[in-house]
Amino acid sequence: MDDRTLVNQGMAYAQQTMETGDDLIQALLAALSERSIPQQRSTLEQFSQYEKTGGKLKAIQFDINHLEDFRMMAREEKFMHYAIRDRRTEQALVIFRECDRMQMNLVVERMAEEGKPLYQNPQLSVFDFLEKNEEQEIMFCPIESMEQVEAAKWAAAKRKVEFAVGKQQDGSYIVIFCKADMEVLQELGIIDQSKSACNLFQTSDMEKVKKIVRDERKAEDAVKESEQENKKHHER
Repeated sequence: MDDRTLVNQGMAYAQQTMETGDDLIQALLAALSERSIPQQRSTLEQFSQYEKTGGKLKAIQFDINHLEDFRMMAREEKFMHYAIRDRRTEQALVIFRECDRMQMNLVVERMAEEGKPLYQNPQLSVFDFLEKNEEQEIMFCPIESMEQVEAAKWAAAKRKVEFAVGKQQDGSYIVIFCKADMEVLQELGIIDQSKSACNLFQTSDMEKVKKIVRDERKAEDAVKESEQENKKHHER
C-alpha cells in the first residue's frame, strides 16, 4: 500500500470518526507505524493498546495550513495525536483518543480565539440562530450533556447543519434547531433520540423571544465593555 492510498483510507476512516471494525483500525495503525518516525510510532502503539482495551479513536479533518499551529498548541496542551497530510486536497487529518476530547476542545477553542478556526462553528448564538431561521419551524430538545454536543460539532459542521444552545431557568440546557435538521442532529448525537422534541414557539411569540435575547446580549456586551474600560484604566 503506497502513502497516497494510506492517506485516502485515513480520510475515509475520518468520515466514520474512526469507529469501524477493530481489525481494520489495527491494520491502519500498523501500516502507519511502518512509515513513521520513532516518536510517531510510539504514539501509534499507544493508540493501538488503547483501542484494544475498548477505547475509541476519533478524527478531525481541517485545512492543512492550520496544521503547524495546531501541532504547537497540541504540544502545549500535552495532547497526544497523529497527523496525516494530504496535499492533493489541502487537508490534514488528526487522529486522537476519545479520552483526550477535552484537550482537543481546548485546542480548537484556542485556534478560534486566535483567528485560525479549524472549522466553521455550527453552534450559533440563540439570537443569531433565530434571526437566521425565522422562516423555519424551530424545535428544541433537552440536552443530557454538553459534552455530547461538543463531541459532535465537527461532524455537524461537515454536514452543514447549525443549531443553538439555550440555558433554562433551572440551569439545564436545551438544543434549539430547525425541524428539517432533526434527523441529522439525532444521528450525530446532538439530540438524544430518547427525548421528545417540542415546538419552541407553540406558547411564545417569535418577536418577544428575539427581543428578550437581544436585551440579554446588550446587557452582556455592556458588562464586557465596562470590564475592558476598567482594565485599560488600571493599565494606565
